[in-house]
Amino acid sequence: MGNYTYTAKNVDYAVYVEIKGTMTLLDALNLKSSLPNLIIDGLPMHLDLSGITAIDINGLNALLTTKLKCDEKSSSLYIKTGEENPLFNLLDETKFKNQFSFRNTLVTAC
Repeated sequence: MGNYTYTAKNVDYAVYVEIKGTMTLLDALNLKSSLPNLIIDGLPMHLDLSGITAIDINGLNALLTTKLKCDEKSSSLYIKTGEENPLFNLLDETKFKNQFSFRNTLVTAC
C-alpha cells in the first residue's frame, strides 16, 4: 500500500472513484495499472481527485492512460477537484488541461 487510498463503486449508469493522498512515483504506477481495470464499456467514469495532496508527471500519466482506455471503451472520463488542487499547476505546466473534462461536483458521492 502506498501513500494513497482509493474507493470505487459502480452505479447503474457510472463508475465512481475517489482518490486521496499522493499520485507520485510508485503510487501513480499502481494507479496507472488499476484504474483502467475499473472502466466498464460505455459507462462514464467519475474521478474525485479533490483529496489529492501531491501529483507529479507519473500521476498525470496515470490519468492520461485512464482517459485513453475510457476512449477505447466508449466511456467518458470526468474529474472533480478542488480549486487549489495540485493537478491544476501540473496541467498548466504540461499544457494537458484540455485533455480532461472537469466537474464541480459528481452526480453521486463516492
